Amino acid sequence: MPVANDDETLPLLGNIGQSGAQDSNVSLGKRLHQIVKKYRLDVWIPIIILSSVLIGIAVIFFHSIIPDIGQYAVEGTDFEAEDINFLGISSSGGVNLELTGTAHNNFTNINDKRARSYFRYGGFVIRRLNMQIDDIDMLVYDSKLDDYNPLGSVHIAPFSVSTVDNSDSKMDLYFTLYPDSKGVLGTVKKLLKDPNTQLKLQGDANVKILFMNGYITLTHVRIPIDLKIPKNLLELPEEQDINMNFISCGKDKEALTTSCSFGVSVAENPFGKLIKVLGLKMINIPGSTWRLLAKGCKKDEKRNTGTLKIDSFLLSEMNSTLTVSSTLDIADSDIQKFSSKCKNEKFSALDKFVEDLRYNDRVVFDLRGKSLPGFSDEVSQAFRKISIPIDIPLNLTEKTANLVKNVTMTDLHFRLQDLQTPIVSGILNVWADLQGLEIDDTGVNALKGNANLKYQGDKFGQIVIGNWRNATTTIFHPETGRTLAFISSELKDMVIDITDSSVFNSLIMQAIQDGQSEIFIDALVDLKMQSPVGNFVIQDIPGSGKAHFSI
Repeated sequence: MPVANDDETLPLLGNIGQSGAQDSNVSLGKRLHQIVKKYRLDVWIPIIILSSVLIGIAVIFFHSIIPDIGQYAVEGTDFEAEDINFLGISSSGGVNLELTGTAHNNFTNINDKRARSYFRYGGFVIRRLNMQIDDIDMLVYDSKLDDYNPLGSVHIAPFSVSTVDNSDSKMDLYFTLYPDSKGVLGTVKKLLKDPNTQLKLQGDANVKILFMNGYITLTHVRIPIDLKIPKNLLELPEEQDINMNFISCGKDKEALTTSCSFGVSVAENPFGKLIKVLGLKMINIPGSTWRLLAKGCKKDEKRNTGTLKIDSFLLSEMNSTLTVSSTLDIADSDIQKFSSKCKNEKFSALDKFVEDLRYNDRVVFDLRGKSLPGFSDEVSQAFRKISIPIDIPLNLTEKTANLVKNVTMTDLHFRLQDLQTPIVSGILNVWADLQGLEIDDTGVNALKGNANLKYQGDKFGQIVIGNWRNATTTIFHPETGRTLAFISSELKDMVIDITDSSVFNSLIMQAIQDGQSEIFIDALVDLKMQSPVGNFVIQDIPGSGKAHFSI
């Protein structure tokens, strides 16, 4: 048997080691491949890696982007309104409006770099979103309180919007506005004081984004909105452009009420430009009934003084004038409470009202909604929650200064009481210009006051009427078309307080020589008025005139 060669039959040690390692690597690779296949790691590992990235992106998105997403949306989107259409009042008391316009995306304007990237890449992937905003609570900034006041809530119907950068979306939005009386009134007051103003608004919205077969809800999304009101959007009328005409005023004895009908006309329609900007041809303002509340005796007390009925009227861009007809119904029971003396006081709530009117040149009261004829109970219920404080500045100081046109005395007689005290008697006559205002059952029933007496330009004495003296009122309508009131009161034995005896002696000498002498009167008169709304006093009305003095 032949013997084998050692080199051919005995493997080298190095070859043995290399072969074993190769077999081991192959078997390990096979085992790993089998494990990957068995447990589907070739699917799950990429999912885990991708999910980790997405979770990281989502965490950053919800932590850094979502809280200010409204701010970023405002920065990256410009909306140009084209038309606003008034669609009427909803059964729940909201105002239905249609807004058309174009939204343009420009994400370059987003200041935050991270948010800008999210919007760009999100728009690249998603392209378009279907959205629904159930509620936006509108807030308006109050600089005095350094806080936001409720302005109202808005409900917007579902709409679609493009999310692609540098794209335009034609939008036709239908929304319902539920105004909040406090915030709206504060805003209107701000606009009236400064028509060329800027409103700092903020919306607190609940946004729903349609995704697959459901909605992703984002709650409390804050949307900042700064509105610059165009200059002269509201053209406030001058005082001389407002004319208030009392048509009639009479008493219903059966109903125990007094009804006054009057009309208010404004020479220039203050809402003309506003209607034009809103794109409305006209707005039909429905008739309404309001309770008229005035300050009572106590600090926060409000007393009902009547019912104000405002007839329906049209606001139109075409009409240069605005005319509103109204009726004020005043119940005797309410006026009796309003004109009765306050507890432990010498004045009534009506006296305080007239005092504000006379000395502060202001009409101060509250209008509170009562009813909206022709509307549903839901609308009327919402209307009754509206309370409007009215604080109207008036230039009554100048008007009352021109009220008394002439003060004179007729049948003026002089005598010396106890041979030393000068006494005069006569009839005091006051002519008042009512400037077209005439109300039934209204007039002066008493007067008092004081007067300086002058002779040839020099004061010689004064008369003080300290107590109320009965008076009568007669109305005249001269050809000039003005309404004059002739107020007459008989004065007996009024003491003259002599301030300059030499001037007074000169007056007496002329009266003795000529039978009479002329004196001039500068007076301040207090008038006690009787009217359907109760009795009140107008104080310190200036007047002047002359009289003939005889002995």
